[in-house]
Amino acid sequence: MTVKMAESVIERIRKHSEAVYPDECCGFLLGSVEEKLSLIKDLREVENAAEDSRRKRYLILPKDFLSADNSSRELGLEIIGVYHSHPDQPAMPSIIDQENAISHYLYIIVSVTIGQAGELGGWVFNNEKGFLNVKIS
Repeated sequence: MTVKMAESVIERIRKHSEAVYPDECCGFLLGSVEEKLSLIKDLREVENAAEDSRRKRYLILPKDFLSADNSSRELGLEIIGVYHSHPDQPAMPSIIDQENAISHYLYIIVSVTIGQAGELGGWVFNNEKGFLNVKIS
């Protein structure tokens, strides 16, 4: 699978991750899936609701999911995944990410080191194989 994402969307993810550092940021990826191509056209930032452990995990509340789903439908898009940051960690799925992943969702992870966004990784979760790396272009 290939992921196409506008540079402006990537920049918004980076800025969000830097703004909430040293906590994890999170949000929804809005777009469409066509064959083996995911097109990310927009995003919706949400507040990390993991009050006691924002530096090591993120939590998205159901009300935030419903709100993002409604606004994405108004734009003719759908939620195709989630993005989040890993403060001072690599842009790779963690054990916590794997335990909470949704099958076939796209996950964009950005590494943030000392407040500066760095590497961006793309992953799709498969129930049988775990996280599979995807190319972002």
